[in-house]
Amino acid sequence: MKKPEEIKKGMEVCATLDGDCENCPYDGLQIFCAGRLRKDALAYIQQLESRLSEAGLELNPLKRQGLYGKYTVINNATGKRAEDCFVLRPFKDPVAWKTVRFYADHTDNKQLAIDLYKWTTPLPANAKEDEDA
Repeated sequence: MKKPEEIKKGMEVCATLDGDCENCPYDGLQIFCAGRLRKDALAYIQQLESRLSEAGLELNPLKRQGLYGKYTVINNATGKRAEDCFVLRPFKDPVAWKTVRFYADHTDNKQLAIDLYKWTTPLPANAKEDEDA
């Protein structure tokens, strides 16, 4: 298998209409170069999938459930990754909407409460506010 940079270069050359084969790492026996390129690309993809699996990561995030690093949150003050946080999307998830409203009801930070209420108004179509709230 060629190096990842060579595989990428080969893919770039094959993707162009002019087929600049002289600059392709797979040039030589042009009859077989596309097959060798596909074989190397598949092997490299499988290698990356194996590394992800060994690291406990899922290539397709739609298959993941539970608490995991779906989002990367950056601290604006430091520019560093924020740890121990959880992302809520209240206009995609009615439970998240209720959670944000609950937090606004219970925080001592009045400005944050106002901002959260403004952010979550109006009620999303797929969310239902509790009858007794």
